[in-house]
Amino acid sequence: MPMIDRIRYLKARLGQFRDDLRGTMSVELVLVLPILFWAYAAMLVFYDAYRARMEAQSAALHIADLVSRHPGMIEADYLEGLNDVFDFLTSRNRQTRLRVSSVMLDMDTMEPAIVWSYGTRGLPSLNALSDYVYMPDPDNPEDPPTGFDNFDNQLPVSDLASRIPIVLPGEALILVEAFTLWSNPIISGLGAGILNDVRLAPIAVTRPRFSPFVRFEGDGDIFPELPPELLPPTGEPVGPEDPEEPAEPEDPADQTVTIVDTDFNDGDTDGWSHSTVTDGGLGSALLGPFGQETWQNPVTYQVNLGAQSRSAEIEFDLWIIDSWDGFSTQYAHPEGEFLTILVNGTAISLDPFQWGPGMMTLERRTVSSRAEGRFTTTMELVEVAQAYGAHWQDQRWRVRIEVENPATELATEFTLGFAARLDAPLQNESFGIDRFRITAERGSWGPMHFVPDFDSRIGTDPLTRFRTYSGCPERRIPAATMPMLNSDLSEPIRMRRSASGANGIGNCGLPGADRYNTASPTLVVDYVNDTSDINGNRLRIRTQDNNSGNSCDAALLIRDPYGQYYYNDTLADSWTNVDYNARVNLGHATTGRYTIWMGHYFRETCQTDLRFERY
Repeated sequence: MPMIDRIRYLKARLGQFRDDLRGTMSVELVLVLPILFWAYAAMLVFYDAYRARMEAQSAALHIADLVSRHPGMIEADYLEGLNDVFDFLTSRNRQTRLRVSSVMLDMDTMEPAIVWSYGTRGLPSLNALSDYVYMPDPDNPEDPPTGFDNFDNQLPVSDLASRIPIVLPGEALILVEAFTLWSNPIISGLGAGILNDVRLAPIAVTRPRFSPFVRFEGDGDIFPELPPELLPPTGEPVGPEDPEEPAEPEDPADQTVTIVDTDFNDGDTDGWSHSTVTDGGLGSALLGPFGQETWQNPVTYQVNLGAQSRSAEIEFDLWIIDSWDGFSTQYAHPEGEFLTILVNGTAISLDPFQWGPGMMTLERRTVSSRAEGRFTTTMELVEVAQAYGAHWQDQRWRVRIEVENPATELATEFTLGFAARLDAPLQNESFGIDRFRITAERGSWGPMHFVPDFDSRIGTDPLTRFRTYSGCPERRIPAATMPMLNSDLSEPIRMRRSASGANGIGNCGLPGADRYNTASPTLVVDYVNDTSDINGNRLRIRTQDNNSGNSCDAALLIRDPYGQYYYNDTLADSWTNVDYNARVNLGHATTGRYTIWMGHYFRETCQTDLRFERY
């Protein structure tokens, strides 16, 4: 056959092969079927893996929530039991481990640091991992152990530090690392060695619900008994000093002297501006009673320590006589009924009182740092009896004023005063003083305390008589301090206070950039969240001028126990319904100290009600 015919024949045969469709489906099936089987198996594998990961993450969040709600000291047995809870929640027959840690801010490095850590079922704690050295089996160096016997399965995730949220000073976060070993049943059933014992390691981080930190039996007592403003740096000793450490030699000049000690039974009122002495029903006399006239004409005592002193202590019994009404909307002044203790004419404490039980019978503590000294005033209710006045039950409070660095290096005198804000006559509301005693510890001054800048003083609040200062908000400036229970807020508490806008806070690094505040706090609240049910028991702080904020366009700045700030100046439901009062919802607020500043939308000063309520 000629060459040309052969070429034509070959082309014809190739054309027939190209156009022939017989067996196409069989060929495609052979090509695609393995891919289909792989895709279907992969879908089952991926679904099972993500399901296991989701279950482990959800269970870890539940475990973290349980730890955050623990009211007391956590023990190792409790955490081991939580691992059983984790197994129940994941409902898989797998090996699991938990590692629970407490993370706080190291004030030296400003980085998160581990306070305590515990691993269940033999898992090393987080702070001990750096000391753990894995030694391979010398007989099988190339065959690592399986499960959690493999050291790699005990390590935290590589980016753990970056996954921990910002830790604020004064708080300790709860970190839960959940470890579970996952194997796919399909691949394992086929006898394949891949995807066996794959570690899933979700983490969960949360804040403690009812206190700034959660204690653990192995935490080394690093946490103080009360919520701190700043937790101590990790590694710093906490607790009493070494008893074997020799004490510093005592200064020969150090000695405690009694300046005055009287119970007024002899009628001696030397040094007092008022000389009224009354015999009471308990067989003891008291200086008083005094009433609403003292708001304009305070009862004063001229304190003279006689010589330079390291510290001084003023102690006396304060009788709250008859029907004081606290913050009653019906029977008290809008600003409330309270007693203010003064030094040189301005307040170092302001304490409301009310007959009968309630939060106004709680202990009080106010710290006032001034040029005259650092005054710490504490009050404790020690007796309720009908001793003076009418038929109402009277209250006897034990008052202690501790003074650090009293007066100045050149002066040893200051005027102690008492002024009551009352709306009823002496026969119905009054106070008296008994068992008055002053002692002083001679010696040189201790470390200097905080003193507000005198040049920034702008006046005295007419409602509270605390000094006011300009500048950025400063929580160390003296202010009225009040205890408050969530359970006592079934009815809102309101008090008339001044809202002042002396200076802009835009350069203070705080919210409310273009609004105006003073440096002086309006009120410090020692809040106790004693209600476990969240519904209807959340805390709200607001202003109310009864004119949609048009009479007093106040602004609120609040610092919570963790050092976080909240700000609000306007409530706007719509453009046509604007309320210029301020409101801050704090949710199920944690127990601790809240510092409140009442500012103004503009550079102005006005008076409005400060309200505490539940929602």
